[in-house]
Amino acid sequence: SFITFCIICYLIISETRYFLDAKLFFKFEPDTEIDAKLQINMDITVAMPCMKIGADILDSTNDNLFDLQMNENSVTLEDEWWDLAAHQRAYFDSLKHMNSYLREEYHAIHELLWQSHQLAFMGDMPAR
Repeated sequence: SFITFCIICYLIISETRYFLDAKLFFKFEPDTEIDAKLQINMDITVAMPCMKIGADILDSTNDNLFDLQMNENSVTLEDEWWDLAAHQRAYFDSLKHMNSYLREEYHAIHELLWQSHQLAFMGDMPAR
């Protein structure tokens, strides 16, 4: 018990010293390569035909850097399903029912269930 008291005192003192003596160091390095290209990856889902989507990328001087059109060289297109298959709908409905039951009957149980950071309560969504 004395050892525990000593450990607690040590932790309080060391954390207080760390908090009071914290120093911020700022380091700024400008980019020296003017012609370098920055790769930006985006994952966007849009509910419209692919041929109607376009984007213009402008720099701070409003110069067009790259005209983005939907072709094989610039953008990767993936099919998107807006409706669930029958077995996926059944899985989703059962999960929705379970969540609503837990929310109505056991208000704070979600804190206990999701402490392990488990993303899937009933397994993953079935494949299409």
